[in-house]
Amino acid sequence: MSRLSTTTNNYLLPKVTDNVLRENVIASLVLTNPEKWRGEYLKKSIKVSKNTNGTSFTGFQALPSQAVNTRQYLVFYPKFYQIDVTLPFTEMAVNLTDDDRILDLAEAEMTSSGQDMADSIGDILYGDGTGNGSLDFDGLGNMIDDGSNAATYGGQSRTTYPVLDSVYTDASGTLSLAKMATQYNGQSDGTIVPTIGLADRNTYSLYEQLIEPKNRIYITLNDIEQRKKGLVGTAGFVGLEYKGFTITPDRKVPLDSAGAGQLLFLNERFIHFTALERFPESQPVQYKDAQFEGNDYNKNTIKGMGFHWTGWVKPVNQMAFVGRIILAGQFWTDAPRRQSRLYNISNV
Repeated sequence: MSRLSTTTNNYLLPKVTDNVLRENVIASLVLTNPEKWRGEYLKKSIKVSKNTNGTSFTGFQALPSQAVNTRQYLVFYPKFYQIDVTLPFTEMAVNLTDDDRILDLAEAEMTSSGQDMADSIGDILYGDGTGNGSLDFDGLGNMIDDGSNAATYGGQSRTTYPVLDSVYTDASGTLSLAKMATQYNGQSDGTIVPTIGLADRNTYSLYEQLIEPKNRIYITLNDIEQRKKGLVGTAGFVGLEYKGFTITPDRKVPLDSAGAGQLLFLNERFIHFTALERFPESQPVQYKDAQFEGNDYNKNTIKGMGFHWTGWVKPVNQMAFVGRIILAGQFWTDAPRRQSRLYNISNV
């Protein structure tokens, strides 16, 4: 109505509601607890065999005396990822004319791009490091394998060192509690057990069907429970309990090569993100989330070590500002055998 439109100012509600980004569980957990990178590359010692020279003896019996090499090392190199934030002066000029502006254009673009970047890294984290000409970060795709897809890990052959094999099992189409128990037992020893389970939404629903309603225990991964269970990070993700840990759905879990579902059991104690603390001509990122709602990034802010902001740069022949958010470091595990994957799941 012209009577109304000619007498009333427009008002923009003070938050942007995100209708694009979805859950990003494991990336949110791992990235919030980075370790500091040192040196040209990471070199991690692992035990790959047992010293079998021990023997019973009596009297002056000759005893074995020979050096035994029981250790090897894994090597990981840093990888880098960036997203650009670009603002034309024309749009900034218009935004600056409104003294009562609800959204700051520069802050909104930086926050939105930062969240988009974290979302994309969530996809990469489920990959095998071969994406974009092997420039991608290593991911769960090569961490959780038995040589079927990734013949080596950390520069070492899985054939030579079978301890680098994960529990990697074909469910043959059907999810069952018995198969899940076999998966669990294959990666567990004593108190060293999975700390979180991740599944695509359909597989999560199949697991839910296996449990009688009266036995379903839904758990929120809040700070207190994470400290008790030894989980890392902070999150509000909800899942179903299994053998003392939580299985939670994650839309980032990809379907397997045949288009079927997957269930991953992870021990987060042995999954790391090691980050470069500094990047030239940049400063640590502190994402501001006050202007966005409708996604989990407001609850699970990704910031600090590993994330860098280059600052605004003005191109020589353009009236615009360009800045870049950069993530520098590497995802890795020092115990692939403590991780597992049950794939080819389509029914119960």
